[in-house]
Amino acid sequence: MNRFEESIDRTAINNGMDGTGYLIVRVATARGAIPIENAHVRIRAAASPDDPLREEGASGEGALIAVLRTDRDGLAPRLALPAPSRALSERPGGTVLPYALYDIEVTEEGYESHAYQNVPIFDTVTSLQTVELIPLSEGQREENGIMPPAGFFRVPESNLVSEEEQG
Repeated sequence: MNRFEESIDRTAINNGMDGTGYLIVRVATARGAIPIENAHVRIRAAASPDDPLREEGASGEGALIAVLRTDRDGLAPRLALPAPSRALSERPGGTVLPYALYDIEVTEEGYESHAYQNVPIFDTVTSLQTVELIPLSEGQREENGIMPPAGFFRVPESNLVSEEEQG
């Protein structure tokens, strides 16, 4: 089963990074006891204004790098990501960060979404990001199919479409 929804846009992410780090995202519920299959995992370049990976003209989000789905064990496929060379961490007093920063958003129907900002990825290192999704309570309503966490990825109310307009 191919768990990639979109291919990785290598042209948007290689700017000046000659190393490669790796990321695995594990998604579960019930304090990590129950893996969540088919959760959507979106990896973006970090959204800092001075980041070379930032998408031009984007408001608060870096360039989308990959959209993945988790397998029955709750694991997204291991993803290779550009990172600065490991040699940068071996130089004292360097001004360049020896790691790249990425943002991760995890969503699944029936669960609150989670977003992680500035996740560091180091050259030659595999990082594991564990995500625990919390089921929506019966009275909670999702917005546009996603229940956003407080302060992250909120859709302005002016952009929401009413149920009558949806048809």
